[in-house]
Amino acid sequence: MEKVIIKLTNAMNYEKLKSYTDQYKDGIKKIIYRTSKPKSDDKKIYCTQLDLPNYALYFSNSGILLKSIHKKDPPTRVIYGNDNNKEIVCALELTFNKRELLEFSEFIYNENGRIEYELCRSFSFKYDFETYNNIEHTYKDNIEEIWNKTNESFREDECFYKLLHLDGNELLLEEKVQEKDGEIYYWNIYDYDNEGKLVKSISMEDGIANERPINIAPKYVYEDKFEYNEKGIWIKKTTMRNGEPFIYVERDIEYF
Repeated sequence: MEKVIIKLTNAMNYEKLKSYTDQYKDGIKKIIYRTSKPKSDDKKIYCTQLDLPNYALYFSNSGILLKSIHKKDPPTRVIYGNDNNKEIVCALELTFNKRELLEFSEFIYNENGRIEYELCRSFSFKYDFETYNNIEHTYKDNIEEIWNKTNESFREDECFYKLLHLDGNELLLEEKVQEKDGEIYYWNIYDYDNEGKLVKSISMEDGIANERPINIAPKYVYEDKFEYNEKGIWIKKTTMRNGEPFIYVERDIEYF
């Protein structure tokens, strides 16, 4: 099961990047990732198909992510730069046709190869503005802390704090997002099977958005059901939320 991504920024941040690179398995050349929602009359679901992740990932024969193409309005492509250790150190997102720069992200790692600092910039030439996200990661024991300073819209000069609680095998057990005053915005708890595969997540969200304490905010239980190809790699996934279909994902996989 893929965990729900918490958007500290809409730009290409490290969490989003990891959701791409973690899909690679030996021999994969290309992954086409298509997402859709079930038809619903629920007026609380605001997203359209263009809001959902629909993209193609392209890998080298050594497993390095080279580029990705995204179904957006307008369509975009992201080009990735790697260092000598094959770590991705930058990402540039451009409009597919005009090749205008939309986003630039830089990733800096510590001596242990862990992400330490992210610098994410988004540009709009049409409306003449720029947003930034400066994201810092610190590690202590089994805790990872993430601080995000941004000038995005209503979060002007605001700091968002994200805490990740890992077990001894670095499996993510818990994550929280809160503002600098300590008020919790989002809280996820994860459950794994004996093989370390994520089987269930419990999400409590919208504590701030709906002006209510997190302990009485909506509580969702997510579970994934998979279909696999002959190589044992999943090609279809249905994410259930509180027992009802919530997200459908299909992956077309090409090999070298």
